[in-house]
Amino acid sequence: MAATSSYIDPNIIEFFHYFNALYPIVHWPSFKEAYDDGTVPNYLILAIRALSKRYSKQPSVVLSGQLYSAGQDLAAIASSLAEVATREDPNTYLIQTWIVLSMFEFGMGRIKQAADRRELAVR
Repeated sequence: MAATSSYIDPNIIEFFHYFNALYPIVHWPSFKEAYDDGTVPNYLILAIRALSKRYSKQPSVVLSGQLYSAGQDLAAIASSLAEVATREDPNTYLIQTWIVLSMFEFGMGRIKQAADRRELAVR
């Protein structure tokens, strides 16, 4: 199930501070309320965490010298979970997830995959 508490993962804060401020895909007050209630699906949380890894200050990420590719493991899991959910219950969280994953792929230079994710968001 989704995370619950008033504690917000630092990766999520980085997403809203560095990325969502420029590309407002997810509405912060609504997200925060749903996050606190435990109703944000894991696929959206993982997609946000995947993209935010690029802004990480964690030594293991920074010292790797590959910030652009950080978060690939989280993006893969988010994508798998979102694919299942898309078949079962399409919703706004899925649209946001596919857009965030599209931006993740675009940042990796994988334009075809980014377009595929974007297409899933607009279906």
